[in-house]
Amino acid sequence: PWDPPEPFWSMYKAADYSGQDIIDPVAGTCTKIGSPSTEKPQAKSEHDYLTPDEIVRVRSLYAGEVTFTDKWVGVLVDHVRDLGLLENTLIVWLSDHGEPFGEHGIIRKARPWNYEELVRIPMVFRPPEAIKSANSHQGVIDALVQPTDLFPTILDLLGIGKNLTLSRTGPRPTAELFPQDMQLGTETVTLHGHSLAPVIRGETDRVRDYAYTGHHDRSWSIQDTAWRLHVPLEGEAPSELYDRGSDSYDQRDVVADHGDLADDLELQLRRWVARL
Repeated sequence: PWDPPEPFWSMYKAADYSGQDIIDPVAGTCTKIGSPSTEKPQAKSEHDYLTPDEIVRVRSLYAGEVTFTDKWVGVLVDHVRDLGLLENTLIVWLSDHGEPFGEHGIIRKARPWNYEELVRIPMVFRPPEAIKSANSHQGVIDALVQPTDLFPTILDLLGIGKNLTLSRTGPRPTAELFPQDMQLGTETVTLHGHSLAPVIRGETDRVRDYAYTGHHDRSWSIQDTAWRLHVPLEGEAPSELYDRGSDSYDQRDVVADHGDLADDLELQLRRWVARL
């Protein structure tokens, strides 16, 4: 639930809001209200239990919780510094997923839809001075990354170069929809994440051309720096394509205008799934 103490409880609350403060909304469908920067709430339908204003209030509570967390991460870092350990400590801060708040007519993780609000997460690295370089980045890095990059990045930053493997058994959950994803018996596979250390050190501006998300046999997505393609696997829902440059919250599907591009991205996605 999103129930931060004051002043975070009221920090982002609309001055004219007089409705309920819903701190733990039930996951499900809701009124579509668009991206946070262009909120244009539609009228509440008879099937929605939250009004558009209530959804915006839930967003404000979430924002207050994020700011509250940020404050205490700062307190933790200050404490590590006071102990004299900061320059010998690798600090990593990230989340496992985002939260939908009506951008696509759902609230919380109610659907396996890999839109921006669900898949974009913070990933913050604060390496000790000893492993920084003269060109190390000190701010936001504009590169495609994935949570699978976390483990190899930590190993790299700590100077652990031995190849590590994990054992996986089949058949895989996606085998029925992706026949090439069948894996029989037990096989040892190498980690498929990428170390972000070269990016952090300023040695390169990227370590991957694509980022991928997936919900087993329900939906998958692929994105590069310019486009994001959603491939639903349930029912007859068509693929969706979004221009990340002009539509970062995936509001305008342009797959009908870029069919060849969508086909190329889906082929790349299927090749990646085949290698899992």
